[in-house]
Parts: sequence; structure tokens; C-alpha cells
Amino acid sequence: MSRQLKDQLYKLVFFYVFFSLHQAPAWAIELHGDPLSSEQRQAAFQRIEAVELVGATRANWLILNYYHLQTNGSYVSEIANADFFILDHGAVDPDAEFHAFKQAVAGFIRTGEGTEILCRFPARTRLVLEAIDAQLDTSLVCPLYAEQMQPNDVKSVSMVFASGYFDNPASYYGHTLLKLNYPTSTSGSRHAALDTALNYGADANDNPGNPLYILKGLFGGYTASYSQNNYFLHSYLYTSAQLRDTWEFELGLSRSELDFVLEHSWEMRSARFDYYFFNDNCAHRIARIIELATDRNLTETHGFWLQPIQVIRNLRGRDSGRSLIVEETFKPSLLSRFSNEYNLLPREQRKEFSRFVNAEQEQQEKLVSSRSSDTLMLALDYIDLDLAKSKLEEADVTLKTRSQARRATILNELFQRPAVENAVTGSEMPDLSPLNARKPSFLRVGMGLAEQEPFQLLQYRIANNDFLEPRALGQEVSHFTMGDVELKIKDSAVSLNRLVLVELRSLSTSILPSDTGKVRSWGLAVDYKSRSNLCEDCKDFGFTTQAGKAVRTGSRSLLYGLGGARLHTRSGIEDEFLTMQTEAGAVLDVTENWKMHAFGRGYWGATSGERDWLWGVDVAFNPKSRFDIRMAVEKFDARTQLTASVAVFFD
Repeated sequence: MSRQLKDQLYKLVFFYVFFSLHQAPAWAIELHGDPLSSEQRQAAFQRIEAVELVGATRANWLILNYYHLQTNGSYVSEIANADFFILDHGAVDPDAEFHAFKQAVAGFIRTGEGTEILCRFPARTRLVLEAIDAQLDTSLVCPLYAEQMQPNDVKSVSMVFASGYFDNPASYYGHTLLKLNYPTSTSGSRHAALDTALNYGADANDNPGNPLYILKGLFGGYTASYSQNNYFLHSYLYTSAQLRDTWEFELGLSRSELDFVLEHSWEMRSARFDYYFFNDNCAHRIARIIELATDRNLTETHGFWLQPIQVIRNLRGRDSGRSLIVEETFKPSLLSRFSNEYNLLPREQRKEFSRFVNAEQEQQEKLVSSRSSDTLMLALDYIDLDLAKSKLEEADVTLKTRSQARRATILNELFQRPAVENAVTGSEMPDLSPLNARKPSFLRVGMGLAEQEPFQLLQYRIANNDFLEPRALGQEVSHFTMGDVELKIKDSAVSLNRLVLVELRSLSTSILPSDTGKVRSWGLAVDYKSRSNLCEDCKDFGFTTQAGKAVRTGSRSLLYGLGGARLHTRSGIEDEFLTMQTEAGAVLDVTENWKMHAFGRGYWGATSGERDWLWGVDVAFNPKSRFDIRMAVEKFDARTQLTASVAVFFD
């Protein structure tokens, strides 16, 4: 069937009408009523003409179009693109924009023409009609809305949370989107496999793993917009391509709330906003639609920043408030499923598996017949993971060709065997729900001893994810912190010990302990600090880049090495602008709650060649609560410092 014929059929089928004020909106439910008489049209036209932008109508109009009052008494909309509005100056003149839109509604009531504008703004139209004290029942044709949204079939809305993914620490705070849920199987209705996703993200062509992407996102270098697509495409992208776990939270919305979500999200398709990673992000804009529909505060935070996980927890309600969550569903990524199944294998079987998947192709062909079906099935998942990770880094034709050959070898062997149930696949996985995850910000107090002299520390961090934090299943070891301020109190004097705008270190590794692969680790930081807490006169403000390699030595441990340079202001001990750096260390999960990070760092001036060495060990105890306890030993130039601290975490 041609596209043109399909469009004609849709126009014949999807005819929508205006509504009684106390019923669902015209484009959410198809009503069948008699057309208005000329007298009824004239009366309705006069009532709409008389509507003024005052009271609740004005307040809702300002909210619906994201207008904000400026200090000089004027208004400006958060929507960055002027073509979203009917008038060229509509973004800065809410009264003129309202009058123009009201005239469009009145014109349709009077003549039945001008549906283009009304169909672009169904939520706006509802607001205008609610402002008149009369019932309307007339016809409106919005075939594109009916075709793409199928509003009568939407049974609920879910908010989806996706965890962070490989080689992109900036994503570790997660991502949110909305999912429109359709019936699982209803004759003539849209199937759940075609559930619609409403996404929000930066309009960027840069690689999300590129440090430039993160910096531009932090400082407003992008605009952002909503997009709509089939959810199964997002689901595949997250769980199989980007290796992200997802949680779906179905929301308990009333029919009128659900209708508003559909209408307003339709309006927002053409809106553009300035994007800021800290606060004007996916969490803010996705939550905003639900906030407008439910009159609930989902973006409550103690600061100017907002993270996706905060929005998810706010869905549950604060202070005994009603939870919007009806049902939670966990969908693990390919990486999480593989990690869980690999770790369930007996020790000897894990060794057998590692030897098999790391063997050369010719050796694998000799070994394949002697390996268990469990090992071979798991090897297929490992090949898929290898390909997924390579795609996130760069196209590797050689790897793809080799993987296809290895998959063929394994499948040929499995096809010759009788079908048996895999003892590992399908084993129960831990569901580390974001509702129970540690809150992102903390306040830390500590005390220490440096060369027999006591001092105190006071630290506040906006966003925390470091080497000693509990990690989600399958998550890479990483350090990604923002807004870190630490004060040092010594002899009743208070000084700034450290100020971190952003600091990233991604210790990306292969999944298997013995696989050395091509996976690279890297780091980036913009901060003010000294190279050691024992060097109070060598603080500087600078920009650091690092690159290197990390290797797993077991399921709970890894080793890493990084090298790089720091471009900085002149320090107090060297007349340098550039300092070369190296770092080597180990990260160890001693137990589920105890973690350790041991490291050594070397610094030398690019021109003077002067060298400094720093050695340290950090240990953390992470109980399943809002607190942690940390201890650290640091050695620099034959001097030693000991510290102990406790932190409380909050949204």
C-alpha cells in the first residue's frame, strides 16, 4: 500500500471533535455528535472572543509555554526556538501569543478552518476551551496526531531509567525517558511491541564518550529537544548496544492526566531548549511533563542541580506522599546477564571458559568439541559483548570478521548436540533498583594528622561516583565527580584545600581477567588543588588529561596505569605551566561493603625536570545506608598524613 493511500485512509478514519468541558479532550477520544448550529457556533465564538488572559488561565498559559518573569517585569520563554510560537515575538510576549492563538480557535469554531495550528497545540486548545463556560461539540481533523499517537489505545505511561554505560562516565548518573504503553494484544489496536518512547537529549553530533561532549554539556554548548520513536529501538540500544540496565516505572495517572501527557508531549516535538548537564537535562524536561500533568514536584533538590536518579526517587513520594509508581520492571543488559552467569560458574569452569575464548581461532576449533554446552552458550554472549564494546570505541572490521568465524565454530558444534537446558542462563539476577541506590550528594567531616599536627576537614560534593563507591551490576570502575569543595581547618584557620569542577577517570576493562584487548582507560579534570595534601604551598588551577590501560586480575580486583599532563597556573614550588604525570594503582573489592584503592603518582616539570612522588591507600566501608566511613594514608616527600572521615548522603 502506498504512503499516499495510507494517508487518505487515515484522514477518513481519524476524525476528532471538540469536547464537553468535563469530558476528555477532543483529540484523545473520538466523539460522535451533531454539528453545531449556526447560532451555537456564533455563541461559542463570542465566548472565546471574550476570554482574557487573567487568573488561572494566565497562570496555566505561562506554565504551559515555559514563560518566566524577568526582573524588569517582562517575560521570556525557556523555549529557545522562535518558530515554536505563532508570532515572531511570541517567546517574549505571552499576551500577544495568547491572543493570536485564541483567534485561531475562534476562527475554527466559526468557520471550521485553520486546524493546522490547533493540531500543533492540543494542550493549548484545551486551556482556551476550559476558559469558556459552555459545552462544545464540533468536528476537528488531526490525522497525523491520531496516526502517530493513537491516544485512545494508550493505557498508561511509564518513566524509564537507564543506567550508565561503558566508557562514558558522564552517563553513570543515568538517563530518563517516557514510555507510552499500548495493549499487549487487542484486535485492531497497536501492539505493545510498538510502544512509543518520548526521549529528551542534546542536539549533538559529538561522541558522548568524548571529553568535549561533557564540557560542552556542562557549560551550555548544546540545545536539546524531544524525540519520539518506538521503544523497542531504545530498549535494544540500551541493553544490547550500550550495555545499560533499565528499570521501567509504570505511573498511576488518571485518564485526564494521561491525556495531558499525550497532548503536551505532542506540542513539545518542535520545541528546543538550552541544554545544561547539571540541571536542564533529560531528568528535568522529562519530569516536567509529568509535573504539569499531576501537579507533583518531581524535580525537588537541595541545590541547582538535578540528576535522573533524584527524579526516580521523587516518583515514590516524599513524607508519606502518594507514590506515582504502580509497578517496577527490571531489564538487565547483556553485560549484566553475562557477568551474572560468568560469576556463577565454578572456579575451574571460569578458567576453562577464559582459556577457550582467548584462544586463537585454530585452537578454538580444536577445543570446541571438549567444552560444555554452558561454556559454549556463554561464549556466544561474550562474542556479542566484544562486538558491542568495539562499536562504542571504533569500527573494527578485523574484529567483526574474527567474531563471525568464532560464532560459526560454536554454533556448528551446538547444532550437533542434543538440546539441553542451560544450567546458567536464566539464573536469578540481583535487581539493584535506583529507588534504593545511594543518594548522589554528600557532606563529609573528617580529622587527620600530618607530621604530628592535627587538622579537620569539611567536604561537600554535588555529584559522587568514585573508585570506592558501590557499583551497579556490570558497571565499569570509574571516578566521576562534580562540584567538590573541601575546606581544611588547622590552628583555627580555614583554607580552601580543594575545588573540583569536574573530574573523570574511566578504568574501562575487558570483561575477563586474562583478556588484554584494546580497551583504553582515560581521565580528565578541571580543578584547583595541590598534588598532595601535604604540599600546602603548591596549589594551582589547571586542566588534566590522562590515558592508559586497566586490566582485571579477578572479578573483584583490577590494576591500572595512566599517563598524561596538567596545564596549570604557576605553583608555589616550581615556575612551571606544564607538569607531566603518571599514575599506577589497584582497586579491590575486599568484600561487598569494604573497598580499597592503592596508588602511586609521579610528577615532573616539563622544563625543570623536578620530580615529586606521592603514595596513598584509601579504604571505604559502605554499609547499606546513607553513610560511609573512609580512612586514608598518604606519603609525600618522606612526610605522612593520616585521615578518617564520615559522610552523609542526600538528594
